[in-house]
Amino acid sequence: MKAKSECLITVAIPTRNRAFYLYHALESCRLQPAHNFQYLVVDNNSEDNTSSVCAGFEQDPRFKYVRYEELGNINDQFARCLKHANGEWLSIIGDDDCIFPDFGALVEIAIEQAHSNSVDCITWDACIYRWPSFSGRERNFYKWFGLNSRYEFSADHMLIRPALSFQKHLNSNLKLLYQAPGVYHKACRINVLRALVERYGEKSVFFHSADISVSAHFVASGEAALHLRQPLSITGYSGESTGASHSVGKNDEVSNRYFKENPDAKPDYLALLQISESVDAEKVTVTEVGVTFLIVSKVLPRYGMAPPTLIEYVRNEINNAKKLSPDGRPIVKGLMDTLIKINSLGISEEEMLPLASAAPPKSLPDPDPSIRYQPTGIISNGEELVRLERTMDCSQHSVHSILDAALYCYFQLRFK
Repeated sequence: MKAKSECLITVAIPTRNRAFYLYHALESCRLQPAHNFQYLVVDNNSEDNTSSVCAGFEQDPRFKYVRYEELGNINDQFARCLKHANGEWLSIIGDDDCIFPDFGALVEIAIEQAHSNSVDCITWDACIYRWPSFSGRERNFYKWFGLNSRYEFSADHMLIRPALSFQKHLNSNLKLLYQAPGVYHKACRINVLRALVERYGEKSVFFHSADISVSAHFVASGEAALHLRQPLSITGYSGESTGASHSVGKNDEVSNRYFKENPDAKPDYLALLQISESVDAEKVTVTEVGVTFLIVSKVLPRYGMAPPTLIEYVRNEINNAKKLSPDGRPIVKGLMDTLIKINSLGISEEEMLPLASAAPPKSLPDPDPSIRYQPTGIISNGEELVRLERTMDCSQHSVHSILDAALYCYFQLRFK
């Protein structure tokens, strides 16, 4: 194990024009008791008060701020995070995300276990927080997956996931890449990621959607992951989240920004489908499944692996239909109908029914409007230890929203 004075892990946060959200992400880092980690902000030419928000953290010796005047896309930002990180390990989170209390201490235990097992990637169970600005439906809600009933952290709460377990099932479930070894809400040894970049180039390792493409490279190259059955961070879905615009609902402003920053994304996608002359490109929505299909189709052959077929891709899109907004489903259905017709794919009309559904996206239920606070049931000295404020007016934001969600999960585990 590295000496305590050395930087064990860098938590990097790429950002642009989202100072409000960024403050919460940085505060979750500042509150860490660990000293052997760094938190890094890579500012992509922000035009709001991002620099002044970051100035408030400059007294913390663990903090580093880097500003680029040249506007880049998210792939450039991941490369910049890798360039400026000082840690032995790297984890990248979004500017509307946060890390859990004791992240530094717990990840140190995990890294020690990873070293013992010669594993270069660490993954953990994810938590999702929906900001009040997200689609106007969910208000300060959170959910978590696979939490243990206790917070003691040991080898019993970790398992090794070989790359073969992802390779074997990837074609039938493209979204397995979200659980695969990687760097976004995961951690990897920096020299391994740098070696990948040196061998295949930045444009291949950070391709269209850098978080997914890094995982595709790790899976294809045979990297195993040490998986923690405890959360270490929360993914925040805000109204400005590019990833959310491709998954749960349609946000034209965010989608347009994505394609402006990634001008090759849609042409590459249509060229891969070989239907560029048959479909009006303006009517094609590139979903998260579509982006993943594009990435794995480009990455896997570099390692001698067969990418998913068109019929496997179509079935993945159908299975993902429950997460799409009703407005977005007909557009995806039109594209799938075209693919089925052009390629004579054996998919029946009955199988396509989920894409014709008018049901709302599968998500968390709306809160009871009569309740402003979510009680945690965690009592100390007769007083409730933590409570989550729900913002009834979606134009407002509670001050410590995502941090409250992190604290809730933390205390739920610590004192259950």
